[in-house]
Amino acid sequence: MLEDLFYLSYDSILVLKSAHLILASLMRLSYLGGVTVGRKLLSFLGVTKYMEVSHYLSKEEPAPPSPFIQESLVDLLCKDWGKNDSVVVFLTEDARRKNWLSKEEYEEANFDKGLKERLTSKLEPRGVRVLEVQIPEGRNEKELWEIFDKIVGVIENRDTIILDITHGYRSLPLLILIALNYACILKNAKIEKIVYGALEAAGSPEELRKLPPEERLVPIFDLTPFIDLFGWAIAVSKFLDTGDAEPLKQLAYEKLKPLLARTRGKLGGSLRVLIENLSELSLNILTCRAPHLRDSVSRIKSILPEAKKELEQVKEVRPLVPLFRKIEEKINIFDLSNDISIGLSAVKWCIKHGLIQQGLTVLRELIVNYVIHEILEREMIAPINDPKVRKFAEDLLNTSSRLVINKVMTTGKIPKDLAKLWGEIRQYRNDINHAGWRPDSRKSLDFKNKLQEFLKRFEHFIEKNFGMQENKNPSFCHHTF
Repeated sequence: MLEDLFYLSYDSILVLKSAHLILASLMRLSYLGGVTVGRKLLSFLGVTKYMEVSHYLSKEEPAPPSPFIQESLVDLLCKDWGKNDSVVVFLTEDARRKNWLSKEEYEEANFDKGLKERLTSKLEPRGVRVLEVQIPEGRNEKELWEIFDKIVGVIENRDTIILDITHGYRSLPLLILIALNYACILKNAKIEKIVYGALEAAGSPEELRKLPPEERLVPIFDLTPFIDLFGWAIAVSKFLDTGDAEPLKQLAYEKLKPLLARTRGKLGGSLRVLIENLSELSLNILTCRAPHLRDSVSRIKSILPEAKKELEQVKEVRPLVPLFRKIEEKINIFDLSNDISIGLSAVKWCIKHGLIQQGLTVLRELIVNYVIHEILEREMIAPINDPKVRKFAEDLLNTSSRLVINKVMTTGKIPKDLAKLWGEIRQYRNDINHAGWRPDSRKSLDFKNKLQEFLKRFEHFIEKNFGMQENKNPSFCHHTF
């Protein structure tokens, strides 16, 4: 039964991911900042006459015997709660009569002292609100939507949520997770913990009834690591899809600190260094810090094997190993053979991740670097970072480009194909950098297609004129792109 519950939770997350609903919410699960309005324990109540047991998070410190998991959770997790906090119990009309009310209020109730009386006696003196939210049985789609609305409706902006799914019947755990993650997006809420009271893990009902209530020890499983795992998975997915490593970096800061402390620095260090370098690579491309790309990629490639070993040693994140292999595959698109190949890899990265302005900028500067390496250095000492050298190379390219436009047969030192390509890239790059405030501005869809075309033309030019793939020109390797 518990295993089925885990798979149900897994499926629910996948459903949300495929619908693009869970992304922002899982990020908030892991690193949302800010002051929360209050804490809420959300739980569901059934109609069964529950056995009195001693629930525990730690076997050494069980809660006092109670038939209600909600009461035990209040004893174990809500000791410091006050007037800004609430316990919310979702229940059907049958559950209300059977388990919420006491026999004094409803003659056929299951208990002399129902859950309502038990919770209010403990919490109202502290100012903690006890709320009952009546929900339908969920027998049809309309009723499921009503349950969804009720769950979302009780969550306020920046609430911190503890979710108890012990008595979630049928498809309710799936619906709860969907509604809760939707609320996390909509209201900036945060899930602190998800718990499940595993009565079946303590033994059969027949065996438990033979024991006094204080010896019927029932574990409360903390399912939060599964949510954290999906937070990691979504962060990795975002990096793979967009090249943005910021969610990974935020998770690393929050989630790896306990691991580093628990293992006294033996585990988690390499993983954190890897993620910091992924973030640096991401920012270097986003801000066109081309001279730093070789070092960023080299550091990532060198630390990846050790980081993967750490993942395999930590059970909570071991399932991430295949995902980090995908990161490795992604980083391997960077060809570090020479400076031109690194630049071309960066442009391809920009195209894949929709960084069109960055791609045009990097490709433009790559052509300047090419001219310095392959034309100017034949005649002079030409430091690639010298502003005067770069200006001279750009002037050569601009002059040759004008000659091409005017249909002059010779273009001087710059090959005609390269001069023509430079002129076209310059027009598109200027257009995008001036935010379209030009009389001949182009449509937004033109830029990506043109960038892809420009890249192919430059690659063809390199292969045709200098045999780049055979690495015939050693000067490529001597400068930082």
